[in-house]
Amino acid sequence: MVTDSQIKVQLDKITPLVNQIEGWLSNIEHLYKLVHMTDVPNIVEIGSFKGKSASCFAFAVKNRGSGRVYAVDHWETLANYEAFIQNLTQLDLMPYVEPIKMYSVVAAQQWPVTRRIGLLYIDASHYYHSVREDFEYWSPYVEPGGYIVFDDVPSDEGPTRLTQELPKWYKKIDMGGNQVTFQKL
Repeated sequence: MVTDSQIKVQLDKITPLVNQIEGWLSNIEHLYKLVHMTDVPNIVEIGSFKGKSASCFAFAVKNRGSGRVYAVDHWETLANYEAFIQNLTQLDLMPYVEPIKMYSVVAAQQWPVTRRIGLLYIDASHYYHSVREDFEYWSPYVEPGGYIVFDDVPSDEGPTRLTQELPKWYKKIDMGGNQVTFQKL
């Protein structure tokens, strides 16, 4: 088990590296710690852009010593996908990340039923129907005790509205840095 002081040392090292990647991520410490809190080592990120949050998760998986980050994005532009690969390669994190280049719903339909998820990070389209689809298709794979993080809450209406409609078996455990975290009970 990694101690808080060890996590702080690791965060001091990785934060400047993660922040070099173009993107919007304001709560690196929280996401990094969540990876260490879950018993199930599979992390799924819906919406990866150029790899800022994926690198945060990958550093946590690497330092934890177990797990895998599945980065799901359709990467409409080849330039963004290439930037994602380049950013993670430069940080030597590709051994911990599996890019899944397809739409979220399609990826969820192909996801192995037995591959449980400890942390689901939803940060793709912010339209309500899209956030709802991401949640409905992926949340069944989240292990009880696992976490779901919605990005851009409360700043965007879609994810904010959905988080207000979640069933009672999702317990809100944290809100900050424009994200809200729920634990599946």
